[in-house]
Amino acid sequence: MRKRGSVAPPVGAIEAVGAGAHVVASDIPAHRELIGGGVYLANPKNIKAFAKAIRRHLGNRRSFARQQAKLMQHQHGELEQV
Repeated sequence: MRKRGSVAPPVGAIEAVGAGAHVVASDIPAHRELIGGGVYLANPKNIKAFAKAIRRHLGNRRSFARQQAKLMQHQHGELEQV
């Protein structure tokens, strides 16, 4: 059971990176915690920022490796309780 006021983890980002997909996501605390900061995060209110993030991250092995490494370091305790 989730505590009131808690935020659900971004399961889509976890699954996508785990499956080998390059993820471009909103620059919000939950995403930074899971996949770290980088060229793949964009202002959620700025479509041009998302387009730029997609161009910079698509096929970028270094930024994808950072996403994977950060995700592997994260403890998903709350997910494992579901």
